[in-house]
Formats: sequence, structure tokens, C-alpha cells
Amino acid sequence: MLLLCTLLPSADALPQLSFSIRLERVPGSTTLRLTLSTSGTDSIRLVAIRGSDFSIVSANVVSGGPASCAVSGSPATLTCRDFEVRRGKALAVQIATTGTPRQALEAVTDGHDPGATEFFPLDVMDPQPSLTGSFTRLGKARLRISITNTGVVAFKKVWFMPRGKMRFVRVLSVKHRRLAARTGDGCKLEEPGTPGRPKLVACHADVGAGETFIMILSIIGAGPRDGVDATVETADHKFATLNL
Repeated sequence: MLLLCTLLPSADALPQLSFSIRLERVPGSTTLRLTLSTSGTDSIRLVAIRGSDFSIVSANVVSGGPASCAVSGSPATLTCRDFEVRRGKALAVQIATTGTPRQALEAVTDGHDPGATEFFPLDVMDPQPSLTGSFTRLGKARLRISITNTGVVAFKKVWFMPRGKMRFVRVLSVKHRRLAARTGDGCKLEEPGTPGRPKLVACHADVGAGETFIMILSIIGAGPRDGVDATVETADHKFATLNL
């Protein structure tokens, strides 16, 4: 379960924290991925996790750091501090565990008082697709789209739909960026099935965790405020959408 929280200020006028936190199973292991982000105006500087039906062994920061993370106490509690998560940013931590993780407890604060941590229940969830992306105009006739897999599960399908007056004409190139390129069944223009809507690009591709999918398209009619909607799908048919 993805937990969305808003901690309201007390009489002491503590800052208001609006954040999302999720704890996902990494496929094929007892490792967990903690992802913490905020939509509020106040930064997050401390997060603590302890298992309800599992034990935490160790952890390392995957992205969004630097952060200092240590495991201590009984029950074993992971505490990460010396970082700052602001709006639009996220902290991701890989957590090694024992047992079969299903339930945990979490505490999130602004770090002003490291001892003032109140724990709340947090479900361990199956891995969900997660992505970031961008697009760049390459003159008037070409568009470069980049999608990075920021989750722990691979994307098997990717779709792109133009918004506004922009129209896709042809796929010029497709590649992945990390240690090596991995090709799929390619990409093609498809009708969306809705009269009056522009064609979309559909791709069969294996985009693993941390990999970036890059596509260059020829386009026509692009306005200055036009954008692209990107949708990804995992092998078990979970979806995530990003408006670029």
C-alpha cells in the first residue's frame, strides 16, 4: 500500500509535511525498496523504518542522497538522516531483510528533533512501475523523448501520445542507455481507436530498473505548449503514466 500522509502542525507550530512513502518487494529476493517523496513546502530530513514481521539487516542509498543510513536497536530500526527531500525530489533506499516482509512501521520528520519520531503502520507492497522522463525539441521536425525506469520492476511496453497540435509522423531511432542496449520488438505508430485523436507510438521493450529508454521521432504541427503523455506497463500488467 502506498501511504500518502499529511502531518499537521501542532501548537508548537511545527512544519506541515505532505509526503508519500512506499516499501516495495524487489522481485526474487527479501530485499525491499523504500521510496520517499514530498509534495509539501517543507523538506523531509529523517525517515525511520522497522519491520513488524521481519528484521532489517542493512541498507544502502540508491538515489536522492547523499544520506546517512544506519541500523540499530531492538527491534532493528533503520534510520536515515543527513539528507533533504524537497518538492519534486525523492529518496530511494535498498533494504536487506530476513524473513518474509509484509508489515512495517515508518516515521518521517523534518529532522529538527531526531528523537521525536512517531511510528505508523506501513504495508509492504508488490513492486509498482515508476518513471521519470523528459522531451526535447530538435528543431521543428524532430522530438527526443527519454524515459528512465526509477522502480525495481522492468517495463515491457511503452506508449507515447502527443498532446495539443503535435503529431507523430515516424519513429527515427530507439535505444536503451545503461551498461548495454537491449532491443525489443520495436516501435510503431498505432491508431488510438478514438476518432479524431492523433496516432500514438507503441513499443515492446525490456527496460530494466535504472535504464533509460530513448526515442527520436519526426513530428509536425508542434505548438510551444504541446506535450507528450507516456505510459508504461510491466509483465504483470501494472501501469504508470507520466505527463511530459
